[in-house]
Amino acid sequence: MQDEHAIERLITHVRQLNAHAALDFVFVELRVGLTSCKTARARHRLGLDPAPAIEIAEHALKTAEKLMRRFRKNHPVEYRQMVAQAEHLRAELDALKRTNICASQVNA
Repeated sequence: MQDEHAIERLITHVRQLNAHAALDFVFVELRVGLTSCKTARARHRLGLDPAPAIEIAEHALKTAEKLMRRFRKNHPVEYRQMVAQAEHLRAELDALKRTNICASQVNA
């Protein structure tokens, strides 16, 4: 009986670790996206092609948005933070597009 309780506690602990790792992954993706937007701007200022950085930012946003829905119910505080960061990232990407930083590569 004691072994069953120990196994149940262990399973619960592993599930919690998995959820925390998934939460961290989404936040990292959002940070990667925002950093990539800064990199795109810097590359543009230096006369380099910003398209690779923009592609990374767009991919990071798509990945984060795909995963963050699963946290809406069980992690509402973190979910709201994710939504706010995703909106910020989307706004940064839109600003890059509006300012015509490499518009042909962004829209390709």
